[in-house]
Amino acid sequence: MKPDSMPPLHILFAVLTTMLWGLNFPVVKLGLTELPPFLFSALRFLGLFVLVMPWLRWRRGRMRPIITVALVLGPLHFGLVFLGMDLIQDGSVAAITAQLSVPFSTLLGFLVLGERIRLWRVVGIALAFAGVMVMMFEPKVFQDWLGVLLLAASAFFYAVSAILLRRGGNFGVFELHGVMAVVSLPMFLGLSYIFESGQGAALAGLSGRGYLMLAYTIVGASVVGHGMSYFLLQRNPVSSVTPYFLLTPIFGVFFSVIVLNETLTMRMIAGALVTFCGIALVTFRERQRALQKGY
Repeated sequence: MKPDSMPPLHILFAVLTTMLWGLNFPVVKLGLTELPPFLFSALRFLGLFVLVMPWLRWRRGRMRPIITVALVLGPLHFGLVFLGMDLIQDGSVAAITAQLSVPFSTLLGFLVLGERIRLWRVVGIALAFAGVMVMMFEPKVFQDWLGVLLLAASAFFYAVSAILLRRGGNFGVFELHGVMAVVSLPMFLGLSYIFESGQGAALAGLSGRGYLMLAYTIVGASVVGHGMSYFLLQRNPVSSVTPYFLLTPIFGVFFSVIVLNETLTMRMIAGALVTFCGIALVTFRERQRALQKGY
């Protein structure tokens, strides 16, 4: 019987994924200063489609699972992410709120998949989530309650996609990205046409920085970052992978301070330290058990 802990290489992938996602928060905030959220989302999926088009193929009788995951991740998760971030002033607030996907994923993994959650993992997850909660009680979080609510909903849909991937996601990462782009692009173009205006002027005035922000969101955060996360979720229990994603708000706050010159408060520093302790507990305790059993 294999242990619940992830291999060291998978742990490295998880940390790199959270770094890419953390940087994506200030990147998206900068991108949304030049483009409205639905148009930004449409361009993101257009670029994604161009990159992964060679991997697109029709699987007769097997398309329902991949289309379901694509719909949950595309219009529901990413749509709410960009809309919520457009309503939130600070990228650090968005980075913290988005981590509600961790308790959602762990709970759904237990309820839907019947995954075991050992005592030390429960303690580590609780400690890590407590650190996130400490940061969430920063007063500026409550100033943007609607954006926070939309990001919380996006976190739930990401957790649902993680469960769907674990249950029956027997398809390639790039294939999933391609299908997600196909189903999401027309939806976001339609939403932009209905609810937004001045798209032509926004595109004509898009700066080099705006193109760079789009490129990073497409390649860095989506193709590489989400590609590694799907790889991990398809090969490890959801409750083993998602605790590492709690590093995302730490990197998100750090990069937001560096890129956007946001203020790093003592509450955020304290929460980050508590989160690190929770991650360390999950990582080293489970790894120690594996070594003791000779794995």
